[in-house]
Amino acid sequence: MESGSLVLLLMILTLSQCRGSSLHEKFLKEVHDNIKPLKAALFPSEMADEALFYILSYYSPVDAVSERCRNDSNMYVEAVLNNDLWALQMFDASSKLQAGSLLGNIQGLGSFDECLDITTPNFIGKHCTVDIVYDQLPTINKLKTTNNGSGSYFSPIPPYDVMMSVCVPSSCSSEDVETHWKTALAPINASARVTRRQCSTRIPEAMDTKDYVAICVIFGLFGLVILASLIDYIFYKNDIAETSKSILCFFSLYKTLPLLNMKINDKDLPCLNGLRFLGSVWVIIGHRYMIGFYVSSFNLKAVEYYLEHWSMVLVLSSSLSIEIFVLLSGILVSYGFLRLKKTNKTFNIPMFYLKRYLRITPAFAVMMLVDGVILYHLSSGPLWKILSGHHRDNCSSNWWRGFLYISNYFGSTSKIGTCVIPSWFLSTDMQLYLLSPLLLIPLHKKPKIGLFLIFTCFFATTLASFANAYHYNLKSGFVLTATQKTEKSFYMEHMLTHVRAASYFLGMALGYYIFIIKERKVTFSLTKAVRLLGWVFSTALMLSTMFSFLVFQAVNSDTPQVVDSLHIALYRPLFSLGVSWFILMCITGHGGFINKFLSSPIMKPLATLSYGIYMTHFTLQTFQIGRTRLPFNFTRFDFIAQVASDVVLSLCTALLLFVFAEAPFLLLFNWLL
Repeated sequence: MESGSLVLLLMILTLSQCRGSSLHEKFLKEVHDNIKPLKAALFPSEMADEALFYILSYYSPVDAVSERCRNDSNMYVEAVLNNDLWALQMFDASSKLQAGSLLGNIQGLGSFDECLDITTPNFIGKHCTVDIVYDQLPTINKLKTTNNGSGSYFSPIPPYDVMMSVCVPSSCSSEDVETHWKTALAPINASARVTRRQCSTRIPEAMDTKDYVAICVIFGLFGLVILASLIDYIFYKNDIAETSKSILCFFSLYKTLPLLNMKINDKDLPCLNGLRFLGSVWVIIGHRYMIGFYVSSFNLKAVEYYLEHWSMVLVLSSSLSIEIFVLLSGILVSYGFLRLKKTNKTFNIPMFYLKRYLRITPAFAVMMLVDGVILYHLSSGPLWKILSGHHRDNCSSNWWRGFLYISNYFGSTSKIGTCVIPSWFLSTDMQLYLLSPLLLIPLHKKPKIGLFLIFTCFFATTLASFANAYHYNLKSGFVLTATQKTEKSFYMEHMLTHVRAASYFLGMALGYYIFIIKERKVTFSLTKAVRLLGWVFSTALMLSTMFSFLVFQAVNSDTPQVVDSLHIALYRPLFSLGVSWFILMCITGHGGFINKFLSSPIMKPLATLSYGIYMTHFTLQTFQIGRTRLPFNFTRFDFIAQVASDVVLSLCTALLLFVFAEAPFLLLFNWLL
């Protein structure tokens, strides 16, 4: 009771005197002046020093490999015992046992900025996160993976090992810190892991050639757009003919921004605009939940609760969002091809491929530079170098696969081998686009044969998905949190084109049917009762597919492998089948208020920006999470607020990507080709 009163008195006296200018400096001085008499009042001198020395033997890497690190660490220990302010700050910046540890609050991020601000004559502060691996610690039931090794993309994902953050002398390397903690934890049969990317100082890392190249390219594009806009405004404002002769002016904002118009013509399929934008938002929802696991939670019990609660079904089934894009790609490729053939124009296959490549590559290339090079130098935080460093390493080794659109086949069961994480879908889409003429040409010349081939491919890829899941024992459920859901299942279940193409083939067939309806080659006439039955069935199909994920999220879920395999094989085509009915009803004029919403004029510019939203949102989320200094408390309201923020910010970055990369090169290539 007496000791508690003394602590409270110290806080009151300290804070009451810390007023006016330099509040923080006064606060530190008052704490420093009062801590020694407080310690003497609470504990016998020898007991306090002995206890503190024992604690510091863990926090300070006195068992380091390098001699300099050991010497500086011993100096740090002595300075703490002598109540030196800088040493007390180092100790204060290291994480301690936290409130709520029994609820799972076992990952400490420390005081990152306090550590990096420390300066002594011999060294500065270095913040390191230490992953403590202790098999006997209980884990939250569903937060399990089978691959939590070093270098894994999902390494920070459960099981939630203890993570400490320590402030050490800058003379200590990550190897020194790891060696010390392994030695310190050996008596309890625990181990530790500290990689180079887990340690940070306030001294920024030196930039290399690719950093300077990336900066020059980004600023070059920025300067080009500004210059082109000025030229367009000053010299060619009233002379459109002259403007069109200048290649430079394809980069003008006066040319690119009008592409974000709300005009809809008779040849468009306007309901697809709304679906494309909503699909982008759904992707953001899933990735926000996924990337949130990189930051420790105050309450893992709540995290487990939400992993299987029905209210989170939109999150747990968010992998279905990609099926919207796959389905729309199939619709547009067949519908666009058949419209082209209607005009009796020659189908030039090389040009067909080239236009597609040039359409999506400029924006992708810019995101490679931003996400894989520049991002690493833009901020800092306890997790910053781990997250942005992973993106940087991936791009350093896989950028060429990205440009060839083959990266989805170069992952592994322990690593996702893509530069710009969401770009795996671009590879899948490009590969299906390259194969599409094999089905489009028969579909035009012999529709029955073409449809037969399309549905043969549809059933073949569905069967391949089942066989793949059964052979590799893949478990169904949410991409990260179901049992054994790691890189293995993400790579084997989601990234491989031949096991996830069912929605694309379904879209090709639907695109053909939409074309013949619009050309009045077939009469689409359904009674009101049949249409109502179709709405009920398709809605039930989509909802049941979404809610089916909850079965595999249950804590005690132990479904037979054949059930998991069937679910993996069928949930994509069944969901796409339900969406197909919505599209068909909207295009044939029976969509009602749903069609009015999906086809509203505002959806057209939003859909135009959806590619940019998809490509930039994950980088924004990484930026926010990597800078985090404190654990978070997961609630549904906070999650919704974060998603809303992600959508708004992604729209802003998508607009920048559109006017600086996507639209200028689109106009330029259309002019050249």
